[in-house]
Parts: sequence; C-alpha cells; structure tokens
Amino acid sequence: NLVLSASATALLFKLSRKMTEGEFLEILHSFCGPIWQMQLGVRKPYDFIHLPWSKLAVVNFTSPKACGLCFEVLKLVAGRPGVCVTDVCEAVQQGLAPNLAHFCAKCQQSSKVSLPLVFIDGHSIPPLLACQLLVSDSLLQQSIAETSAPKQRRLEHKDVLLGRSRQLQGKTDAGLFGMGSTVLIEL
Repeated sequence: NLVLSASATALLFKLSRKMTEGEFLEILHSFCGPIWQMQLGVRKPYDFIHLPWSKLAVVNFTSPKACGLCFEVLKLVAGRPGVCVTDVCEAVQQGLAPNLAHFCAKCQQSSKVSLPLVFIDGHSIPPLLACQLLVSDSLLQQSIAETSAPKQRRLEHKDVLLGRSRQLQGKTDAGLFGMGSTVLIEL
C-alpha cells in the first residue's frame, strides 16, 4: 500500500534477515535520522520498537508526521539491493498504549515473547512498567479478546503485503486484496 492514513503513528517493517532491535534502529536512523532532525528537530521520534518475529519490526512513532516521514523514505528504498527492509506498511495497532496492550496480551498467551523497547520522552523504560502505567484494564481486556479468538485468524491487506497470505482452499475472494478487506479464516 502506497498510502498511509493521516492519523497513522505505527508501521510494520518486513525485514530480509533476522536482527536485533539495536541493529534495526541503526538501519532506521541511517535512512530517517537526518530528515527527523531537520524536519522535527528530534533524534528519536518513536516510543515503541518491537521485533516480535525474526523478520518483522513494529515501530510506533510519537506523531503522525514522524511516522509519515519514515514511511515515505523507507517506501522509496524498501526491497532495493543492500536494504534490509523489504516492505513497509501501516500497522493494525496505532498508538503507544494499543501496541503495549497487544504486547501484554501476547505475553499472556506465550512465555516466549520478545520484549519491546519502550521510550517516554526519549528515555527508555521497562516494557512491563510502561504497560502498568499506560494500558487501562479495558484496553488490555480488548487486546486479549482480539489476540485469543479461538481457531480464527484476522487476515488484512497488510498481512498480504507482508507475505503471510495463504491459499484459501482453492477459493478466492475478490475483496481480499482490496484496501481494508478483512477475512476470518478457520485454522
């Protein structure tokens, strides 16, 4: 998807190889750091960095403008030789609290969850403390319900962009590849 919604603050990055949060941040800063500094006057316009799987990064930015700048820059270079980011798209969870709630919900499902990097006013804080401070009980319960729906998986156009689409047992859905389409698949 080449368009980002005006209120977007979070992006998903498909990576060509497994890397640490630190390595990913180096790449992000090498492409976006100068433009963030010039246009926003800040070095770290993000508050949540998470690599939940080996080749996926989730970043929540502190403003839609910071998110948009990163999206524009990385969309231009993604997939080029020597660039570890192969694709970038808008994330489902938008905002620090929803991303933290999603992380907490995943923690309740598995003990093998990697910890995100969380920043408040540019300072790193422990992710579990951030969850306690910023995630309301109702938001956490909503995230738990969304992440633990039995035998169903939410598949959106973002999943297709990230290469996680599946054959739908020989059936096609013309709307599957449309903007914002959602299909529930029994697993």
